[in-house]
Amino acid sequence: MEKEGKKLAALGLFAVLVLGAFLAVQASSLGQALARGGHDDDGDDDDRGKRGRDEERRNHGVEDDDEQKVNKRLQIQMNPALATVQSKLEVAGRESKVQFFFRTEAGITLKLHFRSEVGSETEESKTELDITVRFLQLREFQDLNSNGRLDAEDKVVQVLDLTKLKYSPITLQTIQSDNNLTGHRLEAHSLGKVTFQIMADFFPDQAIVNGTRFGPGATKVTIGIKQFPFSGNGTKLALIIQASSTLKTEVESDVEKREVKIRSATAEGFFVWEGTAAVDGASQPVGSSTLREGGRIFIALTYPAGQDIVHDPLIGIRVQASPLAALVNTPPQTLSIAIAAGVLALAFLFMARRHRGIPVTAPRVN
Repeated sequence: MEKEGKKLAALGLFAVLVLGAFLAVQASSLGQALARGGHDDDGDDDDRGKRGRDEERRNHGVEDDDEQKVNKRLQIQMNPALATVQSKLEVAGRESKVQFFFRTEAGITLKLHFRSEVGSETEESKTELDITVRFLQLREFQDLNSNGRLDAEDKVVQVLDLTKLKYSPITLQTIQSDNNLTGHRLEAHSLGKVTFQIMADFFPDQAIVNGTRFGPGATKVTIGIKQFPFSGNGTKLALIIQASSTLKTEVESDVEKREVKIRSATAEGFFVWEGTAAVDGASQPVGSSTLREGGRIFIALTYPAGQDIVHDPLIGIRVQASPLAALVNTPPQTLSIAIAAGVLALAFLFMARRHRGIPVTAPRVN
């Protein structure tokens, strides 16, 4: 009995060591996945980490070519006040549909809608997600607390309602990315003395435009503001934006990270923006804040005064692989450790039951 007890203790210790190694491998894999933010950047994680948060923001919606891709054929429907772009996104062998809407009725509105269906002989599951971004107002204000962003304490001296302006018909043109991909650009702008312009660029594969790298699930947006009639010296200009979802999904706004996220179980919609903008040709910091008005939350992007302001956000959908796909893509060594740990755990249980005189029976097979 004493000899068997020693064997039991040794086997238990060995099982604990193996399980510890397995958990360490899993923790390491999880840490790497979180550090990548769900991306694969050709093994440059260490270098990219040194470049900081601003560089991270220039790689949204980028996935490994073997994991996420869009069919080369994009379906585009054009109307004067509404343009629709439809593409198919493939993640871990699962096909999904992504629709992008560009609307100029009652101001400019951008919307991304994602839908995925996974079916089998016994069950079918659906994932649906959308994110809508509306450009509502331009507010000139005096930055009373000198923090570079619009707050409730600041004094607003002029408001331009973007939803009341008339806009040009939406146009479509072919463009070329910095990495020689052919894509498309939608554009519309306000008509009148003040020009508020939105351009949306999309490509069928990973693209680089003006130094910003984005995947096929993302759309690069360019905001242009020209000839705003500033009324005073030292004032700033805030663009008021509302991000929302038609689904019962929580909207997370983090102005410190300069992003808005809308999440589901397997997908994430995002709207992110750069921390700098070109103001009269010079790079200037962009202030970010949230405002709660009338029970709703808005985002305020603040720019220094200038006659030509250009800012480049991104709107997109990031898709995660299903749990089954994650298991299939698990490295063989990790699976081996997991299997070994399981076998040893069963053996430990078997010997423990024998040591205590408990009969061990095999499961009955009908």
